[in-house]
Amino acid sequence: MSVPHLLLLLPKPLPSGTRVVGQLVTNPNPVAKSTLEPTTLGNRDFDDTHMTAWYKDIVAMNQAGELTASLGGSLFLERPAEGTQLLSLEAENTIVRALKDTSTALKTVCSTPEAQAWLRQQVQAGEDVYFVSAVQEAKNASFKRASVIDAGNGLVKVSREIEQTGQGGVRRDSGLEVPTGTKNDALALELRRVVLTDETGQLSAELGDALKQDELLALWK
Repeated sequence: MSVPHLLLLLPKPLPSGTRVVGQLVTNPNPVAKSTLEPTTLGNRDFDDTHMTAWYKDIVAMNQAGELTASLGGSLFLERPAEGTQLLSLEAENTIVRALKDTSTALKTVCSTPEAQAWLRQQVQAGEDVYFVSAVQEAKNASFKRASVIDAGNGLVKVSREIEQTGQGGVRRDSGLEVPTGTKNDALALELRRVVLTDETGQLSAELGDALKQDELLALWK
């Protein structure tokens, strides 16, 4: 039985291949910090069995235009906080790539001379290191504003499609999009902290806790 992964919604969708399973990173935002690409993992190390066709979700977006939470497909949700918008996310399909043995994969990735040199650079710079242990990618993802109607008792009713009509009964589109610019995009990932110990000149790596959504958002900035 596979272990569930704590997938965190990325504040901005990323082109496929920007964040891949097995990477060591100092920040989930690819423009912000350093990344080490995995060179020692092969297909035998990956689990690609988690696929969903015609994926649908409701996601929250803050005033800065960052995606902050995946809310699932529930019809009724708690009223969003002031300044939070709800978006409808739809995709032709999604697939989650994970690792069959995350702890062993981390040790394998960190065992090369290149990885040891990179890790030592991060330690000397005072940077925290994280391991990308799962990535969810989507094909032909689209984001649009969701319809939100007060349902009472602190709840709202959410519809994935806007059914607004202007004068003459003509449907008006919401006009809100989150462009990705690519056909396949990384939507979410799991990040594990890496605990490093110096053992006679060799840095030993152990898996730490998985980051939570608010921690990911704080790092992204």
